[in-house]
Amino acid sequence: MDKNTLKILNLIINENIKPADISKFYKDSGSFDIKMKNKNGQKASEKDSVGEGGYLKRNMINHLIESFHRKEFQIINIAQEIYPYLLKEIFFSPPLLFCKGKAEILKSKLCIAVVGTRKCSRYGMDAAGFLSRELSKLGFTIVSGMAMGIDRIAHGAVLNENGKSIGVLGTGIDVTYPPENRDLFRNMIKNGCLITEFFPSVKPLKQNFPARNRIISGISIGVIIIEAGEKSGAVITAKAAVRENREVFAVPGSIFSDNSLGCHKLIQNGAKLIHGIDDILVELENYIKDYGIKTTKSETKKEEYVNRNKKTEIFGLSISADQKKIIAEVLNCIDYNEKSFEEIQKITNMDKNKLLQIISFLQLNDYIIEKSFNNYVLNK
Repeated sequence: MDKNTLKILNLIINENIKPADISKFYKDSGSFDIKMKNKNGQKASEKDSVGEGGYLKRNMINHLIESFHRKEFQIINIAQEIYPYLLKEIFFSPPLLFCKGKAEILKSKLCIAVVGTRKCSRYGMDAAGFLSRELSKLGFTIVSGMAMGIDRIAHGAVLNENGKSIGVLGTGIDVTYPPENRDLFRNMIKNGCLITEFFPSVKPLKQNFPARNRIISGISIGVIIIEAGEKSGAVITAKAAVRENREVFAVPGSIFSDNSLGCHKLIQNGAKLIHGIDDILVELENYIKDYGIKTTKSETKKEEYVNRNKKTEIFGLSISADQKKIIAEVLNCIDYNEKSFEEIQKITNMDKNKLLQIISFLQLNDYIIEKSFNNYVLNK
């Protein structure tokens, strides 16, 4: 087992240090040598080194090491080359990823997420299968959440064509959820790659899935939403993508279906409407140009398309790519911990009036909520 992986396990289990703090420390310092002491000047590991608490913690680490050596799963840390490069860029990068399957797929430079409702229509299934399959043929790795519905279709379409797919779990790596997807789990372990930040045996708790969604978007250069309710997990993934400055695409649906509400609202707020594969490729041109992927549009049509989309409507504002980065910076600053307007302004160093405008539009579009006067958190 990698030395840094052992250090991180010790920090989480023995030192009780939050994974987010470990990643932040590593990004700032390039090491995992965190020295944490309690109020008595005693290290947490010294306090629990004897007695039942210390025994349980040592037993937990030993069990993980034994499972690792039995090749029940792999553990990848943020310092390793195989760790997804884009995932290192997000605000809350997990310091550890538990993995089953072909870990080398995590090195893919062209990952794109396909997510949507669990209760999809035939149209949604067809759209998910078509887009995933065609993007896979072009060299993209398809990322999704291993749920029923759109996720299952996306993974399956790629594996059937011998393509690459990454499944991100909201459970421990040894938990099959939902159980109806046992066949897909077996297929992904054999031909794809499963990852999770949660320790083995962690159950599918409701609060795990927003965290899972940020990894789906964080690992990808863009996120495609197919059939999603207004408050669905797929929309949460899209919001995470905006925070992480990723491209968001949405497939339009029937005006008579509740499953279209999320996609249509995303389109109204700046997501790119997908009419075909080229609509995705043109937006991702800066990412794909080094990989020999070309659109089927003529150069004239392509130029017209790009000129028409130089400015994006997002949150009701016409903004450039640079301004989009500013909005992503504000969202990253707010996160899930309550922050005052003054704190946000200090961190972003943004003009007060400009920040007020952005905060207002983020509230109107349900990206953030005001917990108390002038104090904001991300809307989960």
